[in-house]
This record gives sequence, C-alpha cells and structure tokens, in this order.
Amino acid sequence: MGISAKILTAFWGMTEKGDAKRIARQSPPTGIETVCDIAYIADGIKSHLFDVYFPENTTEKLPVIIDIHGGGWMYGYKEINKYYNMYLASRGFTVFSLNYTLAPQANYKTQIRECFDAFHYIEDHAGAYPADMNNVFLTGDSAGGHLAALCCEIFGSDKLPAVFGVTLPSFKIRAAAFTCGAFSMPNMLAGIRIPLARTYARFVLGDELNDKQLNRYCNATQLLPECKMPPMYLSSSKQDFIGSETKKFCKKLDELSIPYILHFWDKGKDHALPHVFNIVEPWYPESIITNNEMTDFLKKHMI
Repeated sequence: MGISAKILTAFWGMTEKGDAKRIARQSPPTGIETVCDIAYIADGIKSHLFDVYFPENTTEKLPVIIDIHGGGWMYGYKEINKYYNMYLASRGFTVFSLNYTLAPQANYKTQIRECFDAFHYIEDHAGAYPADMNNVFLTGDSAGGHLAALCCEIFGSDKLPAVFGVTLPSFKIRAAAFTCGAFSMPNMLAGIRIPLARTYARFVLGDELNDKQLNRYCNATQLLPECKMPPMYLSSSKQDFIGSETKKFCKKLDELSIPYILHFWDKGKDHALPHVFNIVEPWYPESIITNNEMTDFLKKHMI
C-alpha cells in the first residue's frame, strides 16, 4: 500500500472512531420501528444490506424515502445515518437506508449499480413494509448526495441507464434532497496531479481515471443538461468544506432553468454548522429546521 493510500485509510479510520463516539452520546428518537440488515443481494456481504424505519403502529402506507449515506465513497455504513433516518421516519415516512460496496473495492459505477439493485429489491418486497411506492423520494449526503444525484439523472435519461449498466424500476422519483453533495468531486480529483488526490480519484473512478470520455459520467453537475431532474431540495452551509459543490450545482440548475429550493446556512447561533451537520447532529435547532423543510418539500410532491 502506497503512502497516499495509507493516509486515506488512516483518515477514514479516525472518522469512524469519531462517528462511533458521536452515536454513543446521542439518544435515538422514540416511537420508531426498525427492521435491520435486510439483504438486497443474497450473498452474505454486509455492503448489500439495508435498514427500514417507520413510525410504530403504522396502519397505512407511507411515502418512501430511500437514503444513500456519505463517507467519501470509501467509508461509511447505513448506521451512521441511523438517528437522522429515524427522525425522517418520525415525520411520516418509511425510510430505507442503504449500504453499498466502498472504494477501492468498488468504483462509483458499481456503487450506482448496487443502489439500483436495492431499488429493485425494495420495489419487489415493498408489501412487507408500510411503503407507498407511488410516492418515492431519494436523499443522499456528501458522496451519497453525489450518488443520489446520479441516480436521479439516470432515471431522467434515455442514455444513462445503459452507460451505468442498470435497468429502471417501475416507480418514479417524485422529488429528491441532496445534503452537502460532492457532485463533481471525483472528476475534480482526477484532474489534480497531487499523489493523494490522484490516489483518491483512482479509488473512486477505477479504470476510468485517465479516460476523460468515461469519467465525465461521474460529474453530476456536468450531466444535468442531459437529464430531466425531479424537484430538488438542497442544503449546505458556509462552514461546509465542500459548500462550493452545492453552489456550482445550483448555478448549473439556474443556467438550465431547472427549479429547486436551496437552504444555504451562514453560521449557527451556539455551534458550528459544518459538513452534513443536519445528519450527524439532527437535534441542532438548525438541523430540525432543515430536516423539517426538506420533508415538507417532499410531501408537497406526493401524488
């Protein structure tokens, strides 16, 4: 393992320890039923599991949120978003939270294919849960926001399903929400000649690293002109270290006259509002405002 790979591995190891400490000090929401570790691919691999959250004693089908966690494409697991997902469920949703194979064991296209494997499984087994598949919404944060945006673009394109090697489920994505999305980051990293950035890009892009024609498909911002997008709610903050990614994505949406809602926070009153703050600290007042705005936005697009 080269020095760059060792640095990346050490960084995500520290992040994992920090997430474990955060989750240990937090308390889960009450009144939420959880069904954990369901295999969307029956191969015994942890990366192919998902969890489901919905309000206890639910007697009716609820609108569905499918959530894709972040972690720089090479770190993370569904549990780091657990309390955030439980909060979303408390707002009247059935929430499916996905794992996927991490880089460098999988590049971004494999991660996308696994998301679509999960979509098909959820569609085929929705009857086991209080899930209204006529009202499906997609969310993602950071790298998960990038993957979620690409998924929306695939849904809205005649060409991209073949490019990514997926088939579309029969349900539609009625609306989407992207938190601090890393929309163009893999493509940007591929253009940097610093070894650490190039190693990171190689992990995410795989064999496409030096093929500009292929790796352009990883740039969700650049793909926007080729796709029909669902209604979108975006959030970030001045203290988000990749907040410029959200601004560039919104600038392209403006150029294309694609409607969206953006909540770009300044600073918190008593605390910082860093990258994905509303997910890792869902009880901050600003987090509650953001997550309530987001879920209200999604509900407005139910049929």
